[in-house]
This record gives sequence, structure tokens and C-alpha cells, in this order.
Amino acid sequence: LVKQFVQSREANAFYKTLQEFSGVESLFLQTQPGFIGGNISSDNDPNERILGLFEVTSVVTQRIFFNFEDIFPEEDPFSLSCEVREIGFSDPDLFTLITSGRWRYVDTNVTLFVYLIAPSRCVDCTFFGTTVEPDFWED
Repeated sequence: LVKQFVQSREANAFYKTLQEFSGVESLFLQTQPGFIGGNISSDNDPNERILGLFEVTSVVTQRIFFNFEDIFPEEDPFSLSCEVREIGFSDPDLFTLITSGRWRYVDTNVTLFVYLIAPSRCVDCTFFGTTVEPDFWED
């Protein structure tokens, strides 16, 4: 979410001068502060010096979405090794592979009497993340 605040030239100069006066690196390099003129004045005494600036700004908000390729144009986001493995219906390793959590069932080939399994990271979207929508999500 990007927010753009519009600031007047007067406000920019005021805050820039205030920053210069308060940004002290060394006691011997200190800028000698003078009066920083703002747009606030005293109703009771027009000669009284008051430090401050009153301003109303506009705000423009826009949500910007990035694709993986926008940030990493040379990389493949799906460079995982995702081989599908055939394992027989009666193979004793089938139960061990599936219950380990590293492999997931993909399909069945009844003609060849095999199950097709693949690494969990290739077929389960919750392996690397969650299915809960974040609070900033927009449909």
C-alpha cells in the first residue's frame, strides 16, 4: 500500500530548516539557530514568536502488486525438481512415503496398478505458506 502526501513548498522549507537546526553531529559544528518562521501566530501579542506550522495535506493511496518476475527477472520461481513417481499398489514403501509428509498422492493409474506420487512441495500450496488470506488482501 503506497501513500503519497502532498506538501506545500512553505511546509517543506520549514521542516527542512527545522531538521538542519536539530541535526547536530558535533557540538562544535552546531548551526546557530535563528527564528524559524511558520504560519502560526499569537492572537494576544502579534510580536510574540511562536514556532509551528499548520498545514492540511492531501493523501493519495494506491495498492501496487508485484509479480515475482518484476523483482527477480532472471530467476524461475518454479525451479523445483518435481518428478512424479510411480509406486505399485502393494509396494510396502508407499505407506512410509506418504506418512513421512514429504510425498503426496497425485493420481491413480489402474491400468498399470500404480499410484502417482510427487514431492509435497510440488503439489501442496500450504507447504511453503498458508491458505489464510492476509489482512491486506483484496478480491
